[in-house]
Amino acid sequence: MMPVEMSAGLKPVNAFEFNQQLGLMLRKFIDDKNSVSQWRMWIGGVDLTKDPYLFSDSDQALIKSAINDLDNELDTINMTFINQLAGPF
Repeated sequence: MMPVEMSAGLKPVNAFEFNQQLGLMLRKFIDDKNSVSQWRMWIGGVDLTKDPYLFSDSDQALIKSAINDLDNELDTINMTFINQLAGPF
């Protein structure tokens, strides 16, 4: 009987482990993409210079710009195959 090789890092030892790791990574990406979109919607209507946040005007502009730019870039990704590979969850 051959000993079972343990995987290290991103080296799956068989198709099942490969599918599990890929599916998990893609589901996490989808969750993160959705979180960025939610942050963009929320942050658009919030004045971060007011209490309780008290950011400077330039900090607020930088934060909102970063979130908006990130969300725009993530929206350009074709999610067709990512959703197919990730499967329902």
